[in-house]
Parts: sequence; C-alpha cells; structure tokens
Amino acid sequence: MPPAARAHPAGRPDRPRRDDPLTDVTPAAVWAAVFVLFCAVIPMGFVIAGVRTGRWTNHHVPDRAHRRWPLVVGAASVAAFVLLR
Repeated sequence: MPPAARAHPAGRPDRPRRDDPLTDVTPAAVWAAVFVLFCAVIPMGFVIAGVRTGRWTNHHVPDRAHRRWPLVVGAASVAAFVLLR
C-alpha cells in the first residue's frame, strides 16, 4: 500500500509531525554552515591572506615549496571540525 494511502492509528492521515527530526532542517543547516566554515572558508581565507601579503603569487599557490602552510592550515581546520562533531 502506498504511504499516502495508509492511515495513522488515530485515524489521521500520515503526515510528519512538526517536531519530527527528519523534517526539521535547522540542525542540518547549522552543521552545513559550520562544515563550510571549517572546510572551505578558513583554509581559503588563509590562502587569500597570503596572496594579499605577498607570500604567494595567486590562490593556486603554484610554487610547490610554498604549499606546506596552506596544507597544514587546511588540515588543522578540517581536524578541528571533526573534533567539534
């Protein structure tokens, strides 16, 4: 029987409740924002700050010798997110 045709035990049609965690997207949106902050914004911000101060020529960091610190900051930021969870 399709889900829409089933009836709730109390006689009401199947509808998700407002307090159902599967329908509340607020926690998911917050975690997504935190994820984007730690895994994209912080590492990219570090690289852009390095480009503006003249450490690197552009955000691609083409010189291999200069890639260590962006990699360390990116890995530390992702590790901080994992520990935050």
